[in-house]
Amino acid sequence: MSVQSLLISTLDDMLAEDLRKFKFWLSNDLPEGFKPIGKGRLENKSVEDIVEQMIAAFGEKDAGKVALHALRKADQNDLALELEKNLDVAPSVPPCPVGQNGGSSTATTPLVSIQNNNGKVQAPVLSQMNIDETERQRSQLKRLKFLASLAALLARVTPDLKRADHAVPLSALPSVSAADP
Repeated sequence: MSVQSLLISTLDDMLAEDLRKFKFWLSNDLPEGFKPIGKGRLENKSVEDIVEQMIAAFGEKDAGKVALHALRKADQNDLALELEKNLDVAPSVPPCPVGQNGGSSTATTPLVSIQNNNGKVQAPVLSQMNIDETERQRSQLKRLKFLASLAALLARVTPDLKRADHAVPLSALPSVSAADP
């Protein structure tokens, strides 16, 4: 199937509002080295006309790459994945980072579609930042549990402490390590 046919087929699957967003990104924000298509050249144009404009502006091979970029910016990740698979190109345009995709502000976590023989599943994309944050929270929780158990242990060992200046020798306390939650 030709790039032109693939692009037409992909854009035909979009709702009018999604196609409007796609055209917006074609006119405003493209990968480095590509000049945006003027808004007037895309306004009130059919899918076929849009694809012709893309191929005229970028060439057939690069029109596919630019389409992938614009689809992702327009939050059409499923269509982008399908087009990328059909174009048989290496992922040269990375997915948009969180908060920079131009989509609705309610989408906080980007999703990736995973397909196997039993169907398709959408899962959150985990960045190193997400993983680091989770590990930091897990570490804080361990410290809090340790401190809570230490406080409980001290309360059991020294119930008669009434004054702040009363000292308990460390040798009187049972040994507790940070590994014991």
